[in-house]
Amino acid sequence: MFDNVLHSLRAGDPLVALVFVLMALVLLLTVGWLVLFLRIRRLSQRMHGMTLGVEGSMEEVLRAHLDTVQATSRSTETLQQAVTVLQQQVPLCLSHAKIIRYDAFDDVGGEQSSQESEQN
Repeated sequence: MFDNVLHSLRAGDPLVALVFVLMALVLLLTVGWLVLFLRIRRLSQRMHGMTLGVEGSMEEVLRAHLDTVQATSRSTETLQQAVTVLQQQVPLCLSHAKIIRYDAFDDVGGEQSSQESEQN
């Protein structure tokens, strides 16, 4: 069969040449389709990663992101106020704490007893 195809090509049969051209074209189109499919898939994965899985138009995604940023900003301000209050209370806290170890009984050694001392 392959010999017949080669003989037809050498004889200049336009139908066999047309079939080979069409097969080459189909092969090129298939490779091109595969390359485009892989590129679109990669872009889709990138878009999903950038939007954090939020569905909808890009405007909706950006609005959701801005809402998150604003909520985070409000939370940060609240935490900063709490830290300021705590920093003002720190000087009023205990300034000295000490643990004293001693022998409570003469027959027991090793300073097994202890007492805690706290001062303002």
